[in-house]
Formats: sequence, C-alpha cells, structure tokens
Amino acid sequence: MAQGITKNHEDAEEVSQDSFTRAFLRMDTFRGDSRIYTWLVRIAINQSLMKLRTHRLREIYSDHPATTEHVPLNADVADTTPTPEQRYSQEERRQNLGSAMRELPATFREVLRLREVEEHSTAETARMLGLSISAAKSRAARGRQKLREPLTKQCWRSEFAGFSKSV
Repeated sequence: MAQGITKNHEDAEEVSQDSFTRAFLRMDTFRGDSRIYTWLVRIAINQSLMKLRTHRLREIYSDHPATTEHVPLNADVADTTPTPEQRYSQEERRQNLGSAMRELPATFREVLRLREVEEHSTAETARMLGLSISAAKSRAARGRQKLREPLTKQCWRSEFAGFSKSV
C-alpha cells in the first residue's frame, strides 16, 4: 500500500518501518473502535503522505537555481493537525455516533459496522453476513437513515446549547 502511494520502493520500506514503529510507540492510543489492521493502514497512509510532502518540499527548494545572493523562499505548508477545539468536536461526534449506533437494531448495526467502520465492500459485507448484495445495500441505507434522526437532534441540541450560552 505504501508502495502504491509513494511510487518508490525505498520510500515504501521506510514508510512501513516508520508506521510499525509509530504504532508500537502509540499502542496506548488505539481505542479499539476498529480492527487493528484498519488502524495500522491509516498510520501507513498518513506516513506515506508525509513522505510525499517532504519530497515535494525538497523539489521546491531544488527547482530554484542557486544564485550568489540568498533569496528566501516562502513556501507555505498548511498545518493539517486538528486544533484542540476540532479534536473535542471530533470526540463529541464520535461519542454521539457510538451512542446512536448502539440504539440501532443489530441487523443494521452489523452492516454499518462492516461497511463504514471496517470499510469492507458491499459484496464482502453481504458474504460475511450471509446476505444478498441488495439486502446488504438496503440494510446499510436504512441503517444510515435511522442514524440521521438521533444525530440531527443531537446536533441541534449542541448548536442550541452553544447559542444559549452566547446570548
């Protein structure tokens, strides 16, 4: 997977090693919301993208011809790490979603868990649950529809709470 993103064997090896090292050092942050495989893949994807960014920055600096006078290069690199407010909001959404998922009937919950959390295809989900593909699609759509109502209510409550505090 890292090879596919970086398009370079050596970079992919480095990304793989860095990913496993990062996972080992941060094992205490694994929440168990998904399979460990999914967590490791996400780390590898992030490491691969970081590797590409560093290569791009090097290319920016090396593309400019050397001159006798020093001309500073102002390359703005966006900081994509979430702010504390964004992390809090993400955690609140995660908790709300988990609560709403627990309220779903098991038939919808299992399909959504496999499709959305573990990121299996519809065909894989249908096979794992012994369903037809159309039944898996239908249950996923109905499960999402059943999730909308409690999540929309929670969103309105959160926005109203913020509004009433500011008034």
